[in-house]
Amino acid sequence: MDLAVEVIPRTAAPDWEAVYDRLSTLILVCLGLLMLITCRDYGYSYDEVWQNRFYGKAIASFYATFGVDVRALKYLDLHLFGGLYDTLSEMLAWLLPLPGHLTRRIVNVLTGFLAFVGTWKTGRVIAGPKAGFWSLLFLAMTPVFYGHTFINAKDIPFATGTIWTLYYLIRLVERPLDVSKGLLIKLGLSMALAIGVRIGGILLIGYMGLAWTIVLLFHYRRHPGIKESWHYIQQSSLARAFFIPLTIASGLMLLFWPYLCFNPLRFNSILQAATHHVWTKSVLFKGHYVYASKLPWDYIPGYFLVNLPELLVIISVPVLIWSLWKSWKHWHQLATKEFVALVLLLVSTLMPPAIVIINHSAVYDGIRHLLFVVPSLAVLSGVAFAQWGSLVQRLGIIIRPLLIGIFAIYLTYHIHLMIKLHPYQYVFYNIFAGGMPEASKWFETDYWMTSYYEAAKKIIDYARQVAARENVAFEDRRFTVGVFYVPINIKEFMPKNFIILEEDQVTHPDFILASTRWDSDKKFPQLPVIDRIERLGMIFSVIKSPHFQKLF
Repeated sequence: MDLAVEVIPRTAAPDWEAVYDRLSTLILVCLGLLMLITCRDYGYSYDEVWQNRFYGKAIASFYATFGVDVRALKYLDLHLFGGLYDTLSEMLAWLLPLPGHLTRRIVNVLTGFLAFVGTWKTGRVIAGPKAGFWSLLFLAMTPVFYGHTFINAKDIPFATGTIWTLYYLIRLVERPLDVSKGLLIKLGLSMALAIGVRIGGILLIGYMGLAWTIVLLFHYRRHPGIKESWHYIQQSSLARAFFIPLTIASGLMLLFWPYLCFNPLRFNSILQAATHHVWTKSVLFKGHYVYASKLPWDYIPGYFLVNLPELLVIISVPVLIWSLWKSWKHWHQLATKEFVALVLLLVSTLMPPAIVIINHSAVYDGIRHLLFVVPSLAVLSGVAFAQWGSLVQRLGIIIRPLLIGIFAIYLTYHIHLMIKLHPYQYVFYNIFAGGMPEASKWFETDYWMTSYYEAAKKIIDYARQVAARENVAFEDRRFTVGVFYVPINIKEFMPKNFIILEEDQVTHPDFILASTRWDSDKKFPQLPVIDRIERLGMIFSVIKSPHFQKLF
């Protein structure tokens, strides 16, 4: 009898870094395909028509006519904003053989997708593939950010430029004595995307200065002495490291900002206008309409509390505390890259909201103007979650699967909500607002009136019924539609036999389209509501018509 013991080879431990990279790639591929496939479902936002189609076109015309067409210098208040993104979007809409609406949706989606990629890469460069995965997942499961990537031609490009600037700054401090020209060019392009949209992008110049200050300070702590520090500055080519990105960023900003380009002395007045923007309308906050110029201090914190996913809200304070503690440890360990990364992320997450609150800046539409801090918060959370994962590994055989199961259920439910909200993910509210239907009584919902796109399709269907009932050809019957705010946003989608007017310009309309914002849906009470655009109990807009009986 053979008593030899068979040796069973041990299974090699999985390469978890590769696993997390593959998972991140899978998320990005699925996200990219989903965004491209569904982008045509999203309507124009309130501001988009003025920004892309008019301001962008005005800037292109300014150069095409060699300065004869001066609309770009005085168009509404948009001359106070950079036109880089608007102009490029409009030029692509003109060049590509696609409908203008679809082209603008694709451009928005690609820009927003880059924000997800930048968030993943930033988390990954700080703490490895695991942190990159969690950073990406936290941003992807933030419905407000995801929804805005389709419709926001200002804040999403700004957010994308910001997160990529942070990424390249972190890459820069990895090898401060050997910074490639390519890296500096990419840094400059990232800064241009933000500064070329909003003057507030000058914060990124401050972030760059902060990063280099920390690098020099850490070198001085390792090698004390003025002479040694001066030699290090010369070795690092500090002037070159500032000159290349700043030249690219400022050059592109000025090129697509004629109002500032031809009189740089206007910079200060533009900055003042940005920090004290005049917007005379009111916003819904905690069930009351408040003028944007007289917002309570908790407007921004309050909207962050109810707009972000519950998990991100719950862990945000522990994440910020943990990040401060880790920064303190990195300071004492002289870990330059890790310290710079956490400090930049903390500053970019906390400082902008603090400036808005302290400065009493006029903000509106919830957290829209501060969307650019969400990727930074996602990265901080991703880095922390990756570190905390080691604690979960040490938990008991019962608790660990339980926590994983709870998270899986929460994630599934969250994705379910995003699907139900489609294509209005940007109006998401968490349970801290009382849930979706309840939140609509206390906070803004479809403040950008993107639901008008869906409503326009329904109006066409109802109009066909009217024509059939009157026994006339649909194309021969003229229909008058009164629209509350931005009627131009639906003109592109309506047949030529439709007359689209502001609601106060019609006396005998065939249809009235009204948003629920500012109680516009309460006007024209004599007309019955025949349909409405809603999701999860939240009503965004209503359609009224004298040709049908009241359905709601």
